[in-house]
Amino acid sequence: MASLEIEDVTKSYGATLILDRVSVAVPDGAFLTLVGPSGCGKSTLLRILAGLELQDGGRLRIGGQDVSHLRPSRRDIAMVFQSYALYPHMTVAQNIAIPLILRRLPLWQRLPLLSRLLPQARATLGQIEAEVAGAMAMLGLTHLADRRPVQLSGGQRQRVALGRALVRQPAVFLLDEPLSNLDAKLRVHMRAEIAALHARLGTTFVYVTHDQIEAMTMSTHVAVMMEGRLLQVATPAEIYAEPANLQVAEFIGSPRINVLPARVGSGGAAQLAGLALQGRIAAPAGASVQIGIRPEHLILRADPGGVGTVTAIENTGPELFVSVLTEGDTVLVARLTPDQGAGLRPGSRVALDVLPGKALAFDADGARIGFGHSVAAARELYHAR
Repeated sequence: MASLEIEDVTKSYGATLILDRVSVAVPDGAFLTLVGPSGCGKSTLLRILAGLELQDGGRLRIGGQDVSHLRPSRRDIAMVFQSYALYPHMTVAQNIAIPLILRRLPLWQRLPLLSRLLPQARATLGQIEAEVAGAMAMLGLTHLADRRPVQLSGGQRQRVALGRALVRQPAVFLLDEPLSNLDAKLRVHMRAEIAALHARLGTTFVYVTHDQIEAMTMSTHVAVMMEGRLLQVATPAEIYAEPANLQVAEFIGSPRINVLPARVGSGGAAQLAGLALQGRIAAPAGASVQIGIRPEHLILRADPGGVGTVTAIENTGPELFVSVLTEGDTVLVARLTPDQGAGLRPGSRVALDVLPGKALAFDADGARIGFGHSVAAARELYHAR
């Protein structure tokens, strides 16, 4: 196990800046997920950590050791690729064993005849077989030991790729979108398996994905990247509840956060069409701001005199996603339980409120600004729900 430090890492391809002074410290044993849209630089950063690409500037430390210019084999890392990268002519056991064989046996001892004749080679191979057996048992692959990749399902191939990394006992695991080739049901299963594997090993994981659900469900820390910049690093709960800026707030969360333009009135009150908000915004009167409201924090009540009209209802079973057109021609989405949405139909008029203390405020440039609520008003609105 080891901590990981990324300090001011930059990378460009010609005139195109890919990574812009990225810095993050990963505690020993953490599960850090780099998440962001395609092309934001997260996979490039992972390849730099692995030593498959060299950064233009900055430093990398693993367990306090500067590995910025060490070749991959000397960094004590193991990487799981999106494509699995399994050898098609080898069995499951052989695929998992290959990194240990390459590391522990010189070329001439790998020859089949010599490896059987030389006592030292036989002993090393016996130890490797025991370690491979342990890795396969941990990942539920023992009964598949003699199969080849073509005979495996996508989830089984992914577990073999994990086993090949696991057997090396690295200081840091790097995983580059390992679930992107799996169907939705299998992704859910593999998310749980990877999280459980991390809990058992206690080893530092760095995981790359564009899927925010993977980032939020598996990680101890989430780093949101966009356009080569690191926007925020925090726990999943902090990223969701306390986004540092509007870009993070809009990227994390499904359905997407509702964003409404507003203006700051006297005393810091928010003035916006179709929705009354209690609280004070930390901005001067007259300033243009943006108000963010998560769908689950929006309260709807059937009201013939309400300011919103239901335009669509998506029923997912345990939840309803209700789209509402306000008088300001803004469409808001509310996440309700079936009980909360009972009686609502397209065309229904509704009144709108927000759970106390849950609205987020951002300035005109998207930076987070303070938005306070009185305790009395918060209690009154909460109980009205």
